[in-house]
Amino acid sequence: MAKSKPNRKRKQSKRTRPYSSRVGRLPSGGNIHQLQLLNIELHGEPVGRLNPKVEPLLRQSLSLLHAGKGAESEALLKQALEIEPNDPALLNNLGQAYVLQGQEQKAEELAYEIHERFPDYLFGRTNLANILVEKGAIERAKEMIAPLFSRKRLHFGEFSAICAAQIQLSLAEGNREAAESWLDMMKQVIPDDPNIPALEMRVRPSVKTLLRTMLRR
Repeated sequence: MAKSKPNRKRKQSKRTRPYSSRVGRLPSGGNIHQLQLLNIELHGEPVGRLNPKVEPLLRQSLSLLHAGKGAESEALLKQALEIEPNDPALLNNLGQAYVLQGQEQKAEELAYEIHERFPDYLFGRTNLANILVEKGAIERAKEMIAPLFSRKRLHFGEFSAICAAQIQLSLAEGNREAAESWLDMMKQVIPDDPNIPALEMRVRPSVKTLLRTMLRR
């Protein structure tokens, strides 16, 4: 599943200013979806407005998620949801808290609920697409992601989630070249994205990692 939705009050840094020059050069091995992304503007502006009472709870919960403390994060997110029960970002982060606690079934059920209630929520679509890929439902995963390529403007975090989902999908199809292309584009546009190291290990595993995987079989 994709990572948490970006902090809505994140200040723009030099890197996250509106990316008016578009995504840039298409990496080798690019596909039609990547070509379409060239027409999408990326930005680092705050996404949406957050209830002042919810903001500190969300901020603390995100810190706990990053620290791997799922139960503590869950408690704070449920407090926030009592104030804003219809916020998909809070629900999305709650799903991540479930995953950290090994409650995969609850996380999956919540992912379906989020998509049903908020079909336009980008992170809901990428999360559900990742779940479908894990289940081998490749075509359904593609259908989940496809509408996202018609969007003309994306936050850097949204772009990251799309790239990560496409990498998972490409690997599931056995298309490592496409996965590498998406990873290269992600590294070009968001070089300090915290998801890159884990994705790099999946796309370009080291010899040590490959041996460990073979021994587990």
